Amino acid sequence: MLLDTALPSGFDAVASIVAAAPDIPVIALGMVEAEHEILTWAEAGIAGFVPRSAAISDIVRSVSLAVRGEQICSAKVAGSMMRRLRQLAALTWQERYSPVVARLTAREQEIAELISQGLSNKLIARRLRIEVATTKCHVHNILDKLKLSRRGDVALRIQHQANRSKDG
Repeated sequence: MLLDTALPSGFDAVASIVAAAPDIPVIALGMVEAEHEILTWAEAGIAGFVPRSAAISDIVRSVSLAVRGEQICSAKVAGSMMRRLRQLAALTWQERYSPVVARLTAREQEIAELISQGLSNKLIARRLRIEVATTKCHVHNILDKLKLSRRGDVALRIQHQANRSKDG
C-alpha cells in the first residue's frame, strides 16, 4: 500500500493498517530523506519509503521490494537505523519514555507501548489477557492524561519525547 505522508492522518493510518493487516507492506510516499522523519515512520510500521524526488520506476521498484520483504535505502538511512537500534537496545522502555509517561500507571505505560507499536485495542486485549472494554478504558485514560485526542498521537508523543531525550 502506498501512503502519502502529506495526509494529515497518515501516521494514524499506518498504525491502523499495520494493526489490521500486518502482512500488507505500507510504503510512505513523498518523504523527505531526513533521519528523524524516516525513523519515526519506520517505528510506526512502514515497510519502506519513497522520497519526494523519486521517479515512477523508483516507486514501482520500492513496491516490488516491499512485497518481497526487502527495502533498499541509502547508506545514510541504514546508518541512522543501526544507531537507533543500538540506542534502543541500551535502554529499557521506561528509561526511553519516562518523561512522557510519568503520569501513567504501569498498566497504562504497557498499553501506551503497545499502541506505539501499532496494535489495535483488540490485539492489546489479547496480548494482555484483558477485556477489550478494559483496554478502551486504559486508552481513554492515557489520552486524557497526556492531553491527546487520538491513539496515533500517543505514538508520536512518545517518539518525540524519545528523540528529545536522545538529543538532550
